[in-house]
Amino acid sequence: MEVSRVTAHSDGIIHVDGKPAYHVVSFIGDGNAGRVHSVERLEDGALLAMKMIHPISYRLVSSAAFERCIVLTRGAELDPAVATGQAPMRTENVWWLLNSATRAVIPTYFDPVASRLKELTLDRCVEVWGWDHSAIADIEARRNEPVGGQLGRTVWSPPGSG
Repeated sequence: MEVSRVTAHSDGIIHVDGKPAYHVVSFIGDGNAGRVHSVERLEDGALLAMKMIHPISYRLVSSAAFERCIVLTRGAELDPAVATGQAPMRTENVWWLLNSATRAVIPTYFDPVASRLKELTLDRCVEVWGWDHSAIADIEARRNEPVGGQLGRTVWSPPGSG
C-alpha cells in the first residue's frame, strides 16, 4: 500500500507533490470514507486502484447545520499567518461541536475570511495532530490475522491498544 498526498486533481490528472503522477481511467465506487478510481501511474503505466479519502465527517452535516450544533469547545481565533496558510493550525484553534441529532462530534474552525465555521478537512486534522505513518504498516502486517475464524480481513486497532 502506498500513501501519497494529492496536491492537485484536475482534468483527469492527479498531481502528487506538485507533479503529474496519475491519470484517472474510471470511477469504481463511492462510500462514506472516499471514492475509488482506477488510475494509471504515469511513471510506468501500471493500472492501480486509488482511494481518495474524503475530509473528516464528510457528508455528516452541512455547514448550515453547524448553527444547530452544541459548541463543546470554542476554539481560539486564527492568527493571520494561520488563516492565510503561512503557519500551521494548532489544537487551540479547533472548535468541537456536537450534532445533537446524530451524537457526532465534529472538529471545526472559524474561518475569518468567510465569517463562518468550517469543518476540518483531513489535511487540516493531520496539520493539527500529525499522523503516525507506522499505523499503515501495522494494518498491513495484521491483514491476514484470523478474525472470527475468517482470514484476510483487515484488522485495525488504535496505536498502543495492543
